[in-house]
Amino acid sequence: MKSAYTEITASIIDRKMTLTISCFSQKTSAAMSNETKAKLQEFWRSIQYLVIDEVSMISKTFLALLSQNVGIGVTGSRPDQVNYLFGGINIILCGDFHQFPPVSAPASEALYQPIGTHDSTESQLGQKIYEEFITVVLLKEQMQVTDPGWRDFLEHLREGRVQNRHIHSHAAGTCPWTPKGTTY
Repeated sequence: MKSAYTEITASIIDRKMTLTISCFSQKTSAAMSNETKAKLQEFWRSIQYLVIDEVSMISKTFLALLSQNVGIGVTGSRPDQVNYLFGGINIILCGDFHQFPPVSAPASEALYQPIGTHDSTESQLGQKIYEEFITVVLLKEQMQVTDPGWRDFLEHLREGRVQNRHIHSHAAGTCPWTPKGTTY
């Protein structure tokens, strides 16, 4: 199963949002209903891998809740997996931590931030889950951005080194990623 935190990214990879695949609702903290558990169990019955794209947008707390809810879905069909993270299925995290931080969460909720003294139990659990990932594959070739000006800007932005030439070309409407005549 391929998923992403936002609807836009999920639509690009032609899959579902992480909120959807885990039957997670940010509007309620009530216990999960038997109907929801049944839906999760039906959905996860034959899934062995979960790919989560744009992982930088996921907070520690959300990762813990995602693992919990996916685990509920998976263990309905495999009760021997009840004590495993994500019900024991294989998880692949994708993304660039130089892009977007967690959505609707403080900076301390970023997966790469160490556990703080005021972190909630869920946040601490999410950090521990993240630390369980031990294999890292670094991709070094940019495949999506083909425009040289845009690529140059993104590389400098990623490293916090945006230069005056990037700002001036944008203000003049001459940068390759701004439609001519656009003003801000």
